[in-house]
Formats: sequence, C-alpha cells, structure tokens
Amino acid sequence: MGRWKDRLIQTENIVVVVVVVVVVVVVVVVVVVVVVVLVVVVVVVVVVVVVALRFACSVDQEEERSTSTTQTSYYW
Repeated sequence: MGRWKDRLIQTENIVVVVVVVVVVVVVVVVVVVVVVVLVVVVVVVVVVVVVALRFACSVDQEEERSTSTTQTSYYW
C-alpha cells in the first residue's frame, strides 16, 4: 500500500506541476497578446494622426496659395 500512496502522491505532484505550467503559459500568452494589440492600436492612432495632420497642412498650404494668387492677381 505504501508504494501505491507514493505513486499517487507523485502523480498528484506531476498533475499540479502540469496545471501550474499550463496556467503560467496561458497567462504569458494572454499578456503578450494584450501588449501586441495595444502596440498595434497605438501605431494605428499615430499613423492616422500623422496622415490627418499632413492632409490638414496640405489643405492649409493650398488655401494660402489660392488666396495669395488671388490677392496678387487682384493687385495686378
């Protein structure tokens, strides 16, 4: 009976170790996925802001050019 108890205890220990390892791996994977998603969101937001600012600047420059050309033509 002693051997069976020892084997049972060893089996329980192995099961506990496997469960702990699986839980740790799952937690690490979830954390990595969350970090990757956050990085992607930040990159997308930065790209959208940069594109919007460039578009706004180009529109402002076009308006300045059109007003300056109309002003110069007006003075002529």
